[in-house]
Amino acid sequence: MYTLGVVADSHYHREMLERVAEKFREVDAVVHLGDCWRDGEELAMLTGKPVHAVRGNCDSVMDGPAEAEFEIEGVKLIITHGDRYDVKYSPFRLNMRAAEKGCSLCLYGHTHVADETQVRGVTMVNPGALKYGKYALVTLDKGVIDTEFHTLDE
Repeated sequence: MYTLGVVADSHYHREMLERVAEKFREVDAVVHLGDCWRDGEELAMLTGKPVHAVRGNCDSVMDGPAEAEFEIEGVKLIITHGDRYDVKYSPFRLNMRAAEKGCSLCLYGHTHVADETQVRGVTMVNPGALKYGKYALVTLDKGVIDTEFHTLDE
């Protein structure tokens, strides 16, 4: 079993980073889905955990990759901010990209709204905006995906 602490759209809110780092003590790794990519570096220092990070629309193209793919516990996943796929209008294009890549999990941000949907065999998870105190824990266990949504005020 492997647990990811997932955040997006932190927008340089240092207090929120410090608070979520406390919540991520027991996770195996952290995923930062952009806006602002450098907050992923900060989370690496605060948590001591490995961090997978992608840039968002508020980041410079020099700040990091726009998307990344990897496999954990039998789950192939893709991470991206989502702006390049117009997720504010529909997750359809992003879902097609994830399916095309053979991913069963897609983590994205940009909309600031926490959401989980299952489309074409892909679990699509948006943790919501950390700047509003939203984050997710995604547990991967032998191909099974379990998502929990949280707020920092819990």
